Amino acid sequence: MVSDTWFRVLVKAISHDTSSYVWHEMTFCSRWDPQRCIVLCIGVDLTFQHLLQQTLSRMWPKISPSEPFSLHVPLVQTILELQDSSVWSIRDVVRTIEKVSVT
Repeated sequence: MVSDTWFRVLVKAISHDTSSYVWHEMTFCSRWDPQRCIVLCIGVDLTFQHLLQQTLSRMWPKISPSEPFSLHVPLVQTILELQDSSVWSIRDVVRTIEKVSVT
């Protein structure tokens, strides 16, 4: 038995000068078979890589390689952390930009 998945995630991030924002598009592809699980992370930045490494080091003993979606748990946890950080860091700036662009 083989299981293949892919999904795409967008995260809004503020620019360094705080006058605008950009979208970070990340794509994740996985393949699981009874011998191994492989996950390809496309378009992730260094922040995501660092957060994923931290999450994997915390969760590694609990990850069961026999479960087809076992590596999705640390991926989703990392995405949630990145999204949470994004929302709280840019909330006010984005709201100001969107008010201006409507008028």
